[in-house]
Amino acid sequence: MKTNSVTVGIKTGSENPKLKIVEVTTFRIEGKYTDKRHPDEVTLRRPIEEDLSRRDFTVNAMALSLNNGEEIVDPYGGRDDLESKIIRTVGKSEERFSEDALRLMRAVRFATELGFEIEMDTRRAVEKLSGLLEMIAKERVRDEFIKS
Repeated sequence: MKTNSVTVGIKTGSENPKLKIVEVTTFRIEGKYTDKRHPDEVTLRRPIEEDLSRRDFTVNAMALSLNNGEEIVDPYGGRDDLESKIIRTVGKSEERFSEDALRLMRAVRFATELGFEIEMDTRRAVEKLSGLLEMIAKERVRDEFIKS
């Protein structure tokens, strides 16, 4: 089934302003990113591992099991990277950043905001591909700065 994905915001009741609303998005896989920001095509899919394979960083590629809500699905070592305070891409760094150039800024923001280190291959790709940021709408760049 080819469609747009669905994202909803859920109020958590948290006092932390960054956690007051959590976004939840349908499982999906994405086609090519010819504009370096949005997928050309989105297909709703299962299993969760396929969805996690398209995430930007290992720390964002984890989920709770739909079966019991207690088991963490972590095929890319996100828990280890959280414990080690490392930002690392899922898969090949250059490929991941070429799909969506805003991820370059997200890597730096996460590292700065969380006090994490950027893994060396990921860091090299950020430096090499930084010119792709020129393709990102200024509003999106502004929004990324505001989040920090």
